[in-house]
Amino acid sequence: MDPEIPILADIIAMARLVLARVVDPVTAQQVVGIITGMGG
Repeated sequence: MDPEIPILADIIAMARLVLARVVDPVTAQQVVGIITGMGG
């Protein structure tokens, strides 16, 4: 198993929580969509 995958998942999950609280929910969804889209 690649140890990098769970780490990236944790980073994305934490980024989602931060964005959801700091930024508007719609903007957070757009950012997450862009990140997940770039991540493949």
